[in-house]
Amino acid sequence: MELLVLFLLGILFFTVLTIKLAAKLLGLESPGAGVCVLATILSAVISGVLLAFVGDGFLAFVVSLFVTGGVYTLVFGVNTVVGFVLAFVAMVIQFASMFAMTILGLSVGMISMGQL
Repeated sequence: MELLVLFLLGILFFTVLTIKLAAKLLGLESPGAGVCVLATILSAVISGVLLAFVGDGFLAFVVSLFVTGGVYTLVFGVNTVVGFVLAFVAMVIQFASMFAMTILGLSVGMISMGQL
């Protein structure tokens, strides 16, 4: 159970870090960690509920991107275009980071099994 909590906290930290990095890349005022955590949790909950109706695949990705962009627009107080660009840039950073970790051999399976 403790490992699951640590894993979820690690994912939350990683997500907050990518939001802050994306905001910095876009030249926005860096949002606080609390605001990023709120945006992450709201986006995950709303996306999770909507994805139960949509299913998997590309449509799920599009729905998740739109929900995340809308949440970022509301929580960070930016215009709609900036909110969606922020969501897209954060997702690109997350995918690139996960790809790099996979190339380096740092897979989630290795971390969760305690091999690191």
